[in-house]
Amino acid sequence: MLVFIYGLFVIGSAIYFFLTWNHKHWAKRGIPFAEPSVLYGNFPSTLTQKRNIAYEHDEFYNQFKDRYNFVGCFSLRQPQYFILDAGVARDILISKFKNFHDNEFSDMIDKIKAMYPVIDDVCESLKKFIQRGKHSAINARDLCENFTTDVVSSCIYGADARALSGEKAPIREMGKKLFGTTPKIVIYFLAVQFIPSITKFVKIGFVPKNVEKFFVKLTKDAIDLRRKSNITREDYLTYLLELQAKKGISELSMASHAISFFLDGFITSSVVLSFTFYELAKSKRVQDKLRTEIRETIAKHGRITFEIAQEMPYLEQVVSENLRLNPPLSFINKKCTETCELPLTETKSATIEEGYGIILPVRSIQRDSRYYENPNDFIPERFAPEKGGTKVYKDKGCYMPFGDGPRICLGMRFAHTQMKAAIIAIVKDFEISLDPKTSPNGELDPKDFIPDIIGGIWLRFKEIKE
Repeated sequence: MLVFIYGLFVIGSAIYFFLTWNHKHWAKRGIPFAEPSVLYGNFPSTLTQKRNIAYEHDEFYNQFKDRYNFVGCFSLRQPQYFILDAGVARDILISKFKNFHDNEFSDMIDKIKAMYPVIDDVCESLKKFIQRGKHSAINARDLCENFTTDVVSSCIYGADARALSGEKAPIREMGKKLFGTTPKIVIYFLAVQFIPSITKFVKIGFVPKNVEKFFVKLTKDAIDLRRKSNITREDYLTYLLELQAKKGISELSMASHAISFFLDGFITSSVVLSFTFYELAKSKRVQDKLRTEIRETIAKHGRITFEIAQEMPYLEQVVSENLRLNPPLSFINKKCTETCELPLTETKSATIEEGYGIILPVRSIQRDSRYYENPNDFIPERFAPEKGGTKVYKDKGCYMPFGDGPRICLGMRFAHTQMKAAIIAIVKDFEISLDPKTSPNGELDPKDFIPDIIGGIWLRFKEIKE
């Protein structure tokens, strides 16, 4: 019996030592930190999922932000740097980009411009989808995913997914799985957190094989059809074919780029768009002001083209303010690939060591009262052109919803374009309001990596009769 108890003691001690052996990591380096728990580190929700991790980042951020530019933290048992200052975040994303990349295509502005009529057509389907709902409550995430599914299917693959026609769209279901998690992925993620060196010996694909095969086949079939039919169409597929002719990229590489563009156009856009409608539903003042701009623009130009949409100042302010409050990801992870020095305080610098992770808490920085007045309120006017727009805040490093610097999100322009088109189409003809099914406090779902409100965002659309 004593031998058994002694054995348990030895095993328990070994586990405890393993879990806590690096808890003095930051103290040895003279970098401030918060004492971690044995199992969870500084962010328990990584495992418990009791709260969205954005809230734990907010608390950690507010604990240190007035004293330091960055501190040490523990993600489970893994030491990471946690950034607290917008200027340091800007340096990491731009000035010192070569030290923090790890995370080719030229500017697509002309191609996106050419795709605008396709997006405009899908907007008409979006309005018909809402009209068929006969003023019943609609889940904003589902609505926006149907819209972005049809847009990206047409713009990338030249096919109508018919998601807004009420049909089940396989591409939408497969697209959602690109961001899904499986028990295998969760176990691997936790194993890497506890034993980082495992990545040297064990590597797994984060995209399920059946999903990968689906998109590779979809891309190949679209390419074959386009070549056989000799159809000339200004879309992303034509862009890929032109690049293949110029640079000789493989069809697998083309499929990879198509998936990347699909993610930006489908997941990112649908999340941001649903939160934009949510914020507009909560603010009748902003919604009415935006509707006035839309209608006055149409009265002046007859219709809204790609170029005109880019020059509607209040629309841009609304989209920018929503991205500030509700970025598509609440934080960005970087990895230091070359040791460098960063300012810890106004008078002291500290070393950022090669190989360690960096957490950039985007949502916390963009809701910081040091940078924004009334930071939790939806006030598009803060980005008015006469005040400098978003540039003033980007220069400070406190506005980075898609990241920033040389590797800023490649699909950002496309995401912006289709979001603006959808907002114009809906706000022009419908009054948007919150349905009582929507949680009044807007708490983020702890189980969703991509942000959503617990219970979903439920909206009502009342058609405006001329």
